[in-house]
Amino acid sequence: MTKEKIVELVNRKKDIFTDLSDRIWDHPETGLEEIYSSEAILEVLKKEGFETETGLAGIGTAFKGTWGSGHPVIGFLGEYDALAGMSQRSMSIEQIPEKEGCPGHGCGHNLLGAGALSAAVALKDYIGENGRTGTVVYFGCPAEETASCKTPMSRDGVFDELDIAITWHPADNSRVVTETCLTDAMMVFRFKGKSSHASAAPHLGRSALDAAELFNVGIQFLREHIPDGCRIQYAYLDVGGQAPNVVQNSASLYYDYRALNNDMARELMPRIVRVAEGAAHMTETEVEWEVTSAMSDYVPNLTLARIMGEAMEELGPVGFSKEANDFADKMTETIPETDKRNSAVNLKAYLGNEEGSRRAELHIQDMPLPYSENVSREMASTDVGDVSYVVPTVQCKACTETFGTQLHSWQAVSQGKSAIAHEGMIYAAKVMALTAAKVVDDPGITEKIKEEHSVNAPYYDCPLPEGIVPKVVR
Repeated sequence: MTKEKIVELVNRKKDIFTDLSDRIWDHPETGLEEIYSSEAILEVLKKEGFETETGLAGIGTAFKGTWGSGHPVIGFLGEYDALAGMSQRSMSIEQIPEKEGCPGHGCGHNLLGAGALSAAVALKDYIGENGRTGTVVYFGCPAEETASCKTPMSRDGVFDELDIAITWHPADNSRVVTETCLTDAMMVFRFKGKSSHASAAPHLGRSALDAAELFNVGIQFLREHIPDGCRIQYAYLDVGGQAPNVVQNSASLYYDYRALNNDMARELMPRIVRVAEGAAHMTETEVEWEVTSAMSDYVPNLTLARIMGEAMEELGPVGFSKEANDFADKMTETIPETDKRNSAVNLKAYLGNEEGSRRAELHIQDMPLPYSENVSREMASTDVGDVSYVVPTVQCKACTETFGTQLHSWQAVSQGKSAIAHEGMIYAAKVMALTAAKVVDDPGITEKIKEEHSVNAPYYDCPLPEGIVPKVVR
């Protein structure tokens, strides 16, 4: 009766967590600035009897709540940061910013943080009401989008106490995540030149903006000669001003590069640095650079993933309401056909053409995808990867949005407080809590999970240099 009990426990308090998710959506905060969001989650943790600790790994908005004693020690990972410039009116089928230029929850982290907490509380109640032994830990993990705070938290031993870690992510379908992802690192390059009158004395100036542009051109040529699967993107932080008659004495760039694994990323980084140094030599300017964040590829634990697959199969469909389906029918009209096709291709690759084609015609994906170990890699990144090197980790996706919705889009923000989002989040909480309860109920399974982890993740070489504390990059 474990499934029925977990469903009852999650449903009993679901209003607390849908309200929490909505409040975080209403107060979007970017990475390392999640003051309201972290305090809102801490408030619920304390009310539920968790002992709390803040400032983990020297990060102001990183925290944990602990309940219980003994093993297994099960951690739930929560996020709550928003995306800059993604403000959008809730439940709108038109792109209308709530507050022009302000942040918005375009990746569903309001749902992620609240849903993981719902699962943690349900497991706490399950252990307490059924005389089980175990420790439940909820981790508040800031700035996944910008500073990858689980990386320094992993490096500094924050997760070492755990036997397993569990998390999830909002998506346009529901399934267990069994594939790995890309290593990702972010760097800032700052060029310094010399100002002069651009017309009267251009020969006296040394343009930092020229250096930055040459750097970008050099990277375009480098892209042809890096391994398949690597990605390099950039954005300007500073272009030296807005006066064309002044030789710009400063320019800075924010670089994001990805690779198949940590070793490949380490080989790529000095090549990028040499291009920057070459641009500085060509323009007689100076360049300084620093790594600001990094995250590892994800190491799946298939023993743990199979348990989550069983949990998802037992729970069956999400059971979306008429309200959720009706809103999905309206929202689907706003989703570009290219986005729908992209999701359909992924669905077909996972399921096979016939069933995938049928699923792709639905506006809302009620039935979770069947468990599979055949998917190899997702071309995205997450700092959950670093946790997966330190402790056996499992994660799922849950349908919280209309099929074809792309994360980091205005449609994703618009749906963040919808019935689809609420019902998908509560489903995710049930999947995670049931997975954890199965581990608690099986005294021998933890060792099997750890044995697999010791083979697949024998050592952790953190991609973030020692001593670097995440900070806001501007």
